[in-house]
Order: sequence, then structure tokens, then C-alpha cells
Amino acid sequence: MQSVPSPQHCLEDGYCAVAHPRSDPLLLSPRSLYLIATAAWFMSFGMQSVVFAWLVTIVLREPAEMVGWAQTAVLAPGMLLILVAGALADRIGPDRQALLAHIFAALVPWLLIWALQAGALSYGLMIAYALLMGVAQAFVTPARDGLLNYIAQGNVQRTVLLASLAQFSCQIIGYTIAGYADAVGGEAILVLQSAILLIGVFGYTLLRRKQAVNMRETHAPVFEHLKIGARTVFGSPVMRIVILQNIAMAFFFYGLLCCLFPAGRTRRICWIVRGSCSVKCN
Repeated sequence: MQSVPSPQHCLEDGYCAVAHPRSDPLLLSPRSLYLIATAAWFMSFGMQSVVFAWLVTIVLREPAEMVGWAQTAVLAPGMLLILVAGALADRIGPDRQALLAHIFAALVPWLLIWALQAGALSYGLMIAYALLMGVAQAFVTPARDGLLNYIAQGNVQRTVLLASLAQFSCQIIGYTIAGYADAVGGEAILVLQSAILLIGVFGYTLLRRKQAVNMRETHAPVFEHLKIGARTVFGSPVMRIVILQNIAMAFFFYGLLCCLFPAGRTRRICWIVRGSCSVKCN
């Protein structure tokens, strides 16, 4: 009997989604696997937000100025690498890049777990951890967002809605779990954070099995793609407003949230960051 060829859906930005003939044992759709991986990332991110602030402010007793530099270390790799990471995802495939970045992010918390167990936690080690997690986030974000186009199955708005719901709800759950670091210890929360990230690895692994991404050959330089993207964004009045809004949010709100509020027990910190998340949801 002649097999039916797999349908192929090609996208404008250089890759195609092809239905894979093998099926995974859980019979999950590509969209479900994507949402599982997205939920895992943001739950672990919520846990990290609370535990990182708790370790710097409460355990190490660093002042607000040093907290600011630590939070800068988390965000700086994204500012410097996210555009290059997006161009790289177009070349190696967003599913592959997201999978590798999740594996890397799942390994990084063990640096702090070792330090806490050995009594070797220091501010320099926290900066190293922040930079490594920032690199992972810089490579995950464009790959994850790029996957939306080909797992949406023709309904992008619904998929974006479900992804946003998974993002904010699981982030709040992560905040709540990390609020118990005072009771169970930072090591337990970090082990759980790593385990949750491995759930994302599981999701992206099955996604790669169900939907192979066939790359179209491209010879255009990376920085040429970056210039085209910049012209597209700044040439659109709507996109310019979004960029300015994000800059204003970061400048007037996020820095204050990261540096001045994390003071007190983890339960208090988690309520503060949950409040900020609810503002963003609304």
C-alpha cells in the first residue's frame, strides 16, 4: 500500500513544518507539547525570580546597589544576544535551539545547589549564575516565539492566547512555590526548578519527533537579517509604539521592582512579584 505523503507547511522566514510519521506515546498535539514546554519555562522562571532575589538580599545580605547589578547580569545577555539568537534559530531550527537552551538552563541551577551544599555561595557566583541563565533565556525566547507560527495549525490568535495563559498562570505558580524557600531551603527549590525545566526538554523532544523543521538553505549574512528586521520594526508606527512602551516599562517600573522591593522573607517577595505579574496580565 502506498503511504500518504506528509503535509508540509512552509513559512516565509526560512523553514518548513513537516508532519512526522512517528507518533509519540502520549498522543499529544504539537500545540499541547509547545504549551507544556512554555509552561515549564515560565514556572521555573517564576521560581528563579523569587529565589534569586532571596539569595542575594537575605542570604548574602547585599545592599540595593549590588542587587541592581545582579539583576542587570540576568538581563544583559538578552539585550546583547537576543537578535543574534533569533537569526541563529532561523538557521538551525527554532525547535532544536529551544531544546538545547532548555537543557542548558536545566543544568545551570546545579551550580547554586553545589554552592549552597558546600557553603561556598558568594556574590560572584550569583553573578555567574545570572549571566548563564540570561544566555539561556536569550536563546529560548526567539526560538519559542518563532515556533508559534508552525504549531498554531492555522489559528495563531488562539495559540497566542493559550500561550499567554500558560505563561502568566504558571509563572504565578512558580512564585508561590519559591515562597517556601525559607521553610524547605534554597537547594530544594533549585532542584525542583531544574526538574521543571526538564519537563520542557521532554516537550521539545517530542515536538521534534512529531514535527520536523526542514530548513531552507540561506546564504544571507546574520547582520543583514538584523538590519532588515530593524528597518521593519522602526518603519511601522504600531511597532514603534510597542518598543517605546517596553522601554518605558523597563526604565520606570522593572528596575524599581527588582532592586527595592526584594527585602524580607521569600513569602513576602513572592507576593510582590505575583502582584507585578497580575498587573501585566491585566
